[in-house]
Amino acid sequence: MNQRTFLYQLQLLDLELDKNEKRLSEIRGIISYSDDVKNIEQAISIIESEKKTWQQKLNKISGEAQVIQEKTKKSEQSLYDGTIKNPKELQNVNIEIDSLKKRLSVLDEQQLEIMFSIEELEDQISINKQLLESLTKEKNAQKEVLLREIEEIEKSNNKLTIEKNPILTQIEDEFLGTYEKLRKSKNKIAVSLIVDSACSMCGNGLPPMEVQKAKSNADEVFCPVCKRFLYCG
Repeated sequence: MNQRTFLYQLQLLDLELDKNEKRLSEIRGIISYSDDVKNIEQAISIIESEKKTWQQKLNKISGEAQVIQEKTKKSEQSLYDGTIKNPKELQNVNIEIDSLKKRLSVLDEQQLEIMFSIEELEDQISINKQLLESLTKEKNAQKEVLLREIEEIEKSNNKLTIEKNPILTQIEDEFLGTYEKLRKSKNKIAVSLIVDSACSMCGNGLPPMEVQKAKSNADEVFCPVCKRFLYCG
């Protein structure tokens, strides 16, 4: 059996291993990273940050409102307990109370608006968290399936590697080196089948003598155009 036959057998196994490695890379990418999950988590983080800002504003306004309420109560009490006798002073206190109540009315309105905004944000957070929980469950279920697929692919790789070993022992170092170089430079196809008297990879037509040579036990038979090993299956 010539070296080209062993190289072709090796290539069949290597292509299967390449396909498996590509799929493993895809699966690991799916498992380790999810745009959907990341986008929802970012959305929740942004909304929670906005809610925190509004809550701080609400706390500040609530604090001011409480101070005004206490001040108003104290001023009203001074009107009724008889401690203020001077008409001008009484007038000033009434003006102050009116001003405080107007400010309190503005603050109450602001508090309601902020509370409404916070409620809307809480609804958005709740919706996004439900979406995240649902998506996470879906991803976890998908992950279980993908992990089983990884296990099957790794079993396949082990089997293919075992099959490769006896073939590798039959290939001379010189030919194996050429094969590896061609694999790197020729899109992983180092050995091309002859189909209808032509190289199946580049389509170059081959004269009958060249086809006959490829059918022989000669080790060095290359396509004159793409420079791959030629093999008659």
